[in-house]
Amino acid sequence: MPPSATESLFGAVGEAHAALRRALDGMDYCLDWRPQPGEWSAREVVSHLLSQGRALNQAALQAPHGDPGTVEFPKSGPRLTPERREQDLPELLAELDRFAAETASLLADLLKQRPQLAERVAAEYQGHWQEHIRQLSQTRLSLGL
Repeated sequence: MPPSATESLFGAVGEAHAALRRALDGMDYCLDWRPQPGEWSAREVVSHLLSQGRALNQAALQAPHGDPGTVEFPKSGPRLTPERREQDLPELLAELDRFAAETASLLADLLKQRPQLAERVAAEYQGHWQEHIRQLSQTRLSLGL
């Protein structure tokens, strides 16, 4: 039986996580390099995705019942914490992996209880992460990776 639209969307979220890991491959030495003044470094992109993602998960958990289209998801900048400024690439990847596992668990729970909200959260992740994966891909090209 072919996967449902929801299963496909969740698969896309997992693929976005894998694509993000691939985009960061080999960037250990240049996590703080910026392609242009004012553009984000790879570390800032990861920090943003983690802080934004945790805020999104929290908003989904606290969302009132009703139309999931009315739930407002927060937006944020990179939010580099002192700890994250010091993390090397393996530590950042481990944090991304923990976050991905937390998010998969949240989506599975939401799917059982509030499938429309689960689909909206998954779509938000998939679209947002793809945007930043493209950004990291451009950074990789600039670095010759």
